[in-house]
Amino acid sequence: MKKRKMPLHITVMGGILSLVGSLWPALTSYFAYRVWFSTPRYRESKRETVWRNSAQTELLNISGKQITVYRWGTGQPHYVLLIHGWSGRGTQMAAFADPINQRELDVISFDAPGHGASDGHKTNIFEIANVVNELVKKYSAPRAIIAHSFGCMVAALALRTYQLRVDKLVTISCPTDTRYLMAGFAIHFNLNEKVMSRFHHKLYKQFGEDIYEKTSAEQNLKQVAIKLLVVHDKDDQIVSWRQSDKLAKAVPGAKTYYTNKMGHQHLLRDNNLIRQVVEFVGSETTN
Repeated sequence: MKKRKMPLHITVMGGILSLVGSLWPALTSYFAYRVWFSTPRYRESKRETVWRNSAQTELLNISGKQITVYRWGTGQPHYVLLIHGWSGRGTQMAAFADPINQRELDVISFDAPGHGASDGHKTNIFEIANVVNELVKKYSAPRAIIAHSFGCMVAALALRTYQLRVDKLVTISCPTDTRYLMAGFAIHFNLNEKVMSRFHHKLYKQFGEDIYEKTSAEQNLKQVAIKLLVVHDKDDQIVSWRQSDKLAKAVPGAKTYYTNKMGHQHLLRDNNLIRQVVEFVGSETTN
């Protein structure tokens, strides 16, 4: 699977980081840290435009930022919450909306800070998890959460931190731990050990030395009573399916659904997968 082309400013910054890392590790770590939290936006596809136009849109002020929220359905009290991944949008997962609506459940999604139509150009997992909590305060707890990629880590953190009473969670293409993401980041930008040592120091200073444990989907979901369906494509070139395998083995009773040859994004629009997920979230079982 071909990786998405990065926006020009990120590509240029990445090239600079690769070149100057050995000469000025302190300066390189400073800019690498900025890149890590930046949120490149990608052009909206035609299908996403259709899905966005079919949604009820609401603007909420959460912690000083305007957050765009989408809702599909007829105002049913029960709903499913969708959480997109890094550099995604709330409409990215809207292929789930109509099939879920047919189960007499509404669907709510949102653009995370720094994503889509919401305010900002950077964010972090804690800020997005706080948005999830604020949405739950406003709309009540969802029947289920369906999350993609980095959104899975957000969901796991929000569930544990805010003790959200949610019956079911579906993780799609989940990177289970931040160390995995960090290692990929260092490789992608060719960042040496001196640069990454300074990078980690900045991370620990801002978020605490237990940052990796606090943000691990595996560790967070071990502490949550929830029915879990783990979905991943075994040909995913962005996040290895073994990350999801690790998560499934760590959470008692987790179900798995693996696909092939769909990569990181396409499975969000696969009819067979959507059917499996909707069947899981739409059944009436409770914890």
